[in-house]
Amino acid sequence: SIHAGNEKLKKAVMWRPSYSSKTAFMTYADKLIRGRTQDNLLQAILSWIIKSGKRLKPFLPVLTTFHLGKIPGVRRLVPWLNPDTNSINYLPVNERIEVQNNILPAQVVHDLIESASEHVIMDKCGCRMLRNCSRYTHDVGCLFMGETALKLPHGVCHPVTKAEAHAHADRAISLGLLPMTGKVRIDNFIYMTPDRGKLLSLCFCCDCCCILTSYKHVPGKYLDGIIQPIEGLIVEVSDKCTGCGTCLETCAFNAISIINGRAVHNSQCRGCGRCERFCPSNAVSISIRNAHYDEQVKQRIRSLVEF
Repeated sequence: SIHAGNEKLKKAVMWRPSYSSKTAFMTYADKLIRGRTQDNLLQAILSWIIKSGKRLKPFLPVLTTFHLGKIPGVRRLVPWLNPDTNSINYLPVNERIEVQNNILPAQVVHDLIESASEHVIMDKCGCRMLRNCSRYTHDVGCLFMGETALKLPHGVCHPVTKAEAHAHADRAISLGLLPMTGKVRIDNFIYMTPDRGKLLSLCFCCDCCCILTSYKHVPGKYLDGIIQPIEGLIVEVSDKCTGCGTCLETCAFNAISIINGRAVHNSQCRGCGRCERFCPSNAVSISIRNAHYDEQVKQRIRSLVEF
């Protein structure tokens, strides 16, 4: 219990407080907690919509805005198509990836988690719920970090410790989900939070459902400013390639064609590593020939996000 030791003072001034120190403290703490976790009406409605999954379908037309990425000039008017307000990286976690400095991209994920002050996990993956994904679990949602994460609709997410955030990332990766991280402006729009540069998104993507694969409509040269492949990342296809087309089915950006019986990557490739992971002939190899790639990724994110 809390004891202020002020009985003599109370007798001298003949004053008795209406509440004990303990009651006053607990009242303050309760208001502080509720102030952090109380949703406004719009966010409460949003939580109700997201929980269903099916109720999200009327919002699918929003994805058509990504088609505007084909139009020079117009694309910069859409916040989530503007390179000045987005900086996203795929972090391939393939076991066979070769890295010059021996720091695997999965470690970059954990470095970002360790650096963040706040961590909030979505209870479900809205993308997989919306599309009723049958290949991957709906129970692994995005991880958000930074001050704005605490302002997300609390009906569909929960704050976690750093240890829980690390464990969540490990579980997602073990299930075959691919980390995509950075400043993702459309998240502010979806969750009705202001863009103050204090929301770091860590999405665990599947190629079949993630809404960010809608960036495939944006030309590669322009897309480099939004989803920039890791500098120094090289994708190579060997003579083992049989032209079976498996990689075409798993490439979310339509970045691969079969030419003369062999897979060829074009400028739409974001270096996600799915082609290497699913190739039945082990014909694809990925390497990162840049000893400083990890710091470059983190510095680029920190230039737009405070977390």
